[in-house]
Amino acid sequence: MQEFNIEERIYKILKQYKLENLGILFLESMLPFRRIIGHLVVFNEPFLSIFLNDKIIQEIHYLFYDEKKYNKLYKLLKEGNNNE
Repeated sequence: MQEFNIEERIYKILKQYKLENLGILFLESMLPFRRIIGHLVVFNEPFLSIFLNDKIIQEIHYLFYDEKKYNKLYKLLKEGNNNE
């Protein structure tokens, strides 16, 4: 079984519910605050761990903190939206 990284999993979920445009809007609006969001995820980890696995929380933190991952998700959403 192939394991997808966090960007691909988020993309597949957004595509499944046809929310690509909303995802693009969210990523574009959060671009100036990307690292702040990453730090907020770490700060709220004790509360988020009630609902999410620690590995997923860590991946979300890296998604917002690492510019390459952030841009990869943005690119996936843009390309997927243009293909339709």
